[in-house]
Amino acid sequence: MNLRRIGLLVGTLGLLLATVAAVVSSVVVAGTEAACPNQDPSYALVGVDIATLGVTYTDGCNEFLINPLVTAGLLGTVVGLFIGLAGLVGEFR
Repeated sequence: MNLRRIGLLVGTLGLLLATVAAVVSSVVVAGTEAACPNQDPSYALVGVDIATLGVTYTDGCNEFLINPLVTAGLLGTVVGLFIGLAGLVGEFR
């Protein structure tokens, strides 16, 4: 199996994992629900936990945790893309 096919397989499985996890259990798995009247949302990244693949962001008032399976699936998609591109570049050498 060449690198292009491996990259396509890894990328497709990552995209499948992210999509299924988002549909089954939602993209945001935890968040605060405080009311913030008269506030314009200003989104910002709060933190990234490498051990659990948790990504937390805020809208200026509430904090939200993105589903770690969605994060893992998106990372798999990006890794598959780079593997596939490496295989494509290797064929033209």
